[in-house]
Amino acid sequence: MQHKSHALVIGGSLTGLLMARILANHFDLVTIVERDVYPDQPMPRKGVPHSRFPHTLMLRGQQIFEQLFPGLRGCFKRQLRL
Repeated sequence: MQHKSHALVIGGSLTGLLMARILANHFDLVTIVERDVYPDQPMPRKGVPHSRFPHTLMLRGQQIFEQLFPGLRGCFKRQLRL
């Protein structure tokens, strides 16, 4: 597949970040544009109204994340001390 020069992702949510990762396989440069300022510590953001609610990641989602980001699951385990 021929590489294209630049992809633009609007929104730096989890979905936007995952899309940027996938697009990086096909474009020379990927830019993410996010209107919110990322906080230094984990906390709800104005542009993500559902961030206050608990979330779970099903097994298939974990498998896909691990394919896109090898070693991610082990990193989470270390941070959570599992």
